[in-house]
Amino acid sequence: MSIALITQVVTPHITHEVIGAYRRILSEVSDKLIELGWHRSLLLLLIEFLNVSCNIKHDRGRNTCGRVRDAEAELLDMTAAITGTTLAGEGKGVDAMSNSDLILETKGLTKKFRGGYANRDIAIHVKRNSIYGLLGPNGSGKSTFLKQVTGLLKPTEGEICFHGHPWERKDLKKIGALIESPAIYPNLTARENMEVYRLLYGLENSEGKLKIDELLETVGLIGAGNKPVKNYSTGMKQRLGLAVALLNSPELLILDEPANGLDPIGIEELRHLISSMPKEGITVVLSSHILREVALVSTHIGILSSGRLRYESEIKPGEDLERIFMDAIRGNPAV
Repeated sequence: MSIALITQVVTPHITHEVIGAYRRILSEVSDKLIELGWHRSLLLLLIEFLNVSCNIKHDRGRNTCGRVRDAEAELLDMTAAITGTTLAGEGKGVDAMSNSDLILETKGLTKKFRGGYANRDIAIHVKRNSIYGLLGPNGSGKSTFLKQVTGLLKPTEGEICFHGHPWERKDLKKIGALIESPAIYPNLTARENMEVYRLLYGLENSEGKLKIDELLETVGLIGAGNKPVKNYSTGMKQRLGLAVALLNSPELLILDEPANGLDPIGIEELRHLISSMPKEGITVVLSSHILREVALVSTHIGILSSGRLRYESEIKPGEDLERIFMDAIRGNPAV
């Protein structure tokens, strides 16, 4: 029986995304499988089978798939298990930090939407008084992960631990966050916005007003504190959002792409501010798709790809973070 005839019978039950993903992955790890005793002719037969299967699917007009990301992530894990390899750095940081003093930890954190998984089985470990850089390309699941940690989204599965206990709503009093865009009132001034949050946090009037002045000075808005926010630039709104996130003196500060809208001077000032926070007893989780910015301030990094954590470790002097990042994103086996 020919390969083409076999595929005509079998492939109606195999989705295009699984065929395409497994074909690519099998080709990439074929040498490793041969080392483990897989016969070359069998591998060639499997790859040819998948090639023909994929062509049949395309010929049927099924070249649009909504779950490629999930299929590739699952098959990468399957291949790693078969070959005995791990993705570059995968699990390395988890072991190194398992017994550390953690302020934030997730176990098997998963978020599924109707169209598929945005996060899958994420286990992150954030040490107290560290700056944790969460890296990943656009669409890798960074914002979804941070929204779960801050209670904006409910996990489908898994657990979030804060200071060693299961996350509770009351823990939000110790967490400051700036995710996507600041939650501010455009018709109010910066100072009035801060006053709204002071009341929500239950800060004393005198203490709160001093804190508001201090933070507006810190983020460079003291001169524009009485100006309506609707007249602010994107960068100024981002600065105000950061001031709001710091108002309750958080132990954990979560920043999602905080440099968005900032000019080069603003980015440098933000970098210095973030770097100073661990000395003030504030742990920072900083997400970005820009490797350079994260590398300049972070003490630890985690790399998300296709909704999964592919790498986590403390940053070591002289480490080639660009290579680590690209290996994790591409799913290359560790050297």
